[in-house]
Amino acid sequence: MRNLLMTGSGIVVVAGLLATGTVAWSAPDRYVMDRTEDGWVRMDSQTGEITVCRQAKGKLSCATDRPDDQIANGSQTRIDRLEKRVAALERQLKKRDDEKEALPSEAEFDQALGYMRRFFDAFRDMVREFQAEEKTGEAL
Repeated sequence: MRNLLMTGSGIVVVAGLLATGTVAWSAPDRYVMDRTEDGWVRMDSQTGEITVCRQAKGKLSCATDRPDDQIANGSQTRIDRLEKRVAALERQLKKRDDEKEALPSEAEFDQALGYMRRFFDAFRDMVREFQAEEKTGEAL
């Protein structure tokens, strides 16, 4: 026999099953396990979902009792939510790309040109000072 440890996403086989009755597992009191003749039944007390687990040939296989349309509806809701998030992220990326491709405004261009002029004026003055120092050093 084996023990089952319940997790939020499923069942992990750990070691030796308890031989008797109903077992309540932590997460706090979310899942309830019942022993059946050929396996276990796990009930999610929050959603009411029931998972039937059977052991065959040393392996544990589990299946939910929800109809396929309920599973599909839950999946579709998640897909819809994710598609909205992806669309919002794509809009943000497009906006960012559009901003990168846009030319600077006249004011931004004039500001950048002013920085460049100040830089080159300062550089030119430094070169002139350096040349003047060289000439005075040669004359001595």
